[in-house]
Amino acid sequence: MKHPQILETNNTKMNIMERITSSDSITSAISKMVEGNIGAINACISLMKEGEKIDPKNIMGGFGCILELDREGIYGTDIYVFWNDICNQKTPKMIAVLRAVQLGFFSGRALADACHRQDYSGRSMVPIEELYRKVIERLPEFDLANRQSEIKITDKNKMKLTADNVGFIFRDCLFRNGEDTTNAVKTEGIMCKVWFHPERLKSHKAEIIEMCDELPDNFKISSGGGWSFLNLCINRFQKQWTGDHRQMEQLMVLGLASGKMQLLTRRELWETLPGGMPYVAVID
Repeated sequence: MKHPQILETNNTKMNIMERITSSDSITSAISKMVEGNIGAINACISLMKEGEKIDPKNIMGGFGCILELDREGIYGTDIYVFWNDICNQKTPKMIAVLRAVQLGFFSGRALADACHRQDYSGRSMVPIEELYRKVIERLPEFDLANRQSEIKITDKNKMKLTADNVGFIFRDCLFRNGEDTTNAVKTEGIMCKVWFHPERLKSHKAEIIEMCDELPDNFKISSGGGWSFLNLCINRFQKQWTGDHRQMEQLMVLGLASGKMQLLTRRELWETLPGGMPYVAVID
């Protein structure tokens, strides 16, 4: 059965006033698109950097993806939601969805609607993996370099520290409507105060420990002694596992609540530290 928004032909498009004109430079075009949103800027930079390699049949390269966003009326925060919330910052998947719209496999109107939702509900509206496969079937060279370089590893050796894992465990540990909060594990982060369900937090403790252990040695008490929260976005291989401060904070409060992390500075001293962010240590 087809996904309800997967089409055999293109839908009739809405009347969208495109912002990019023939007189725009790449810089001015992107400026019009991102509306000052930092996340959208990062998404567009990634599209420009990787677009040509991922989709060699697009004669406009990465800029072709920017033009497609403009055609579908996706701007500012909506670009960031598309890249981060819907595609988990996987640029090949984002480009595949845009290609799918061009090829008539998916509705541009449905995509724009999904990108406008800031509560993660848009993720279920876009069948990313199915669209990715359909694009590859039509364009065999699509994302070929990345697909050829993929290394199949066992679940045992897979990295546990991923944006998906952190987000899932964080949400699962929160209280649900009607649950008794008497024995809540209360934790304070940078911007939020969180009450975790004690039993679900305990059930995820081993996973939380594994995720924290995949942070760089600079964070470990036994080696680096602790490091700035600003560096919590990278793993021990110096690869960025997230670009979202919210997910970094989710990992931190999970670590604090489970006793695997500790703050090294009092809140009133944070403003004296780089970026006004605390130093955090992983207890090993």
